Amino acid sequence: MPPRQIQLLLLTLGTLSCAHKPGGPSPAPLLPAKVPSPTITSCAHKPPIDTTLHQADDVEEMPIRRTSPPMVYPPEDRQARVQGVVMVSGIIDGRGRIEVRSIHIVESVSPGLDREAIQVLSQSTFWPGCIAGNPVRARVQLPVAFSLR
Repeated sequence: MPPRQIQLLLLTLGTLSCAHKPGGPSPAPLLPAKVPSPTITSCAHKPPIDTTLHQADDVEEMPIRRTSPPMVYPPEDRQARVQGVVMVSGIIDGRGRIEVRSIHIVESVSPGLDREAIQVLSQSTFWPGCIAGNPVRARVQLPVAFSLR
């Protein structure tokens, strides 16, 4: 059986959540892939001029998730009823792209959920973080929540 698509909920800044009701039909994603976020950062339309890596504490406006592809709950984790929040760290560049090589798991739930969290974040886009009104590279931690309902 192919993996079921599950609902994608953008709960808070940087938090993705997916939920699937066991035994029910596969729900369509709440937000289709590549739907832009209505909230942007003040520097979103400026070209990046700073390549310095900034820590989250130094950034005046944190990056905001702009688009995300639909998440798929891994079948083996759904069957085993594995749930939880995968905490992922990564660098968002001044153009709003996550630097794929920078992605790593800070808090793991299971190998399957970890892989899905990395997959979704590597295909997501962000409004960049800002310092003094300019887009910057920023290291952030992003929670990705998985829940069976």
